[in-house]
Amino acid sequence: MRRLTIGALSLTLGVAAYPLFGTPAYANPAGTGLVISEAYVNGGSSGASFQNKFVELFNPTSAAVDLSGDTLQYRAPNSTVVPSGSQVFALSGTVAAHGHFLIQLPGNGASSNPGAPLPAADLTTGGSVNPGAGGGTLYVAASSAGVLPTDS
Repeated sequence: MRRLTIGALSLTLGVAAYPLFGTPAYANPAGTGLVISEAYVNGGSSGASFQNKFVELFNPTSAAVDLSGDTLQYRAPNSTVVPSGSQVFALSGTVAAHGHFLIQLPGNGASSNPGAPLPAADLTTGGSVNPGAGGGTLYVAASSAGVLPTDS
């Protein structure tokens, strides 16, 4: 199979104002496919580091990975339903070999001290995929439709 569920990162916040530095994604411990290397879900909140939320993908392989047909998906905490609508975002572009790919998500829109702008993003979701600071699951799926994070 070209790619299984490419990356998964359960979001847990210890301190809401800091970026999430999770453990390595276990969906692909062999390092043969994309992983979510970082997720920041506090963007745009008062006192946040950045104006927008973001997800950064990392390609640990020696070949570029085309994102066509893949989606970024978010499932709220305690949800058991398949993500749909604005929580499934079609990806496009290519992640270079051993490269990072920045996906800009919406911000929370605080009017005072909402943080610094992100570096130039490789892709912007607009209003789609807007994870809450209370947790949930972000994942990249080799599917154009919503899937459960446990689906192959």
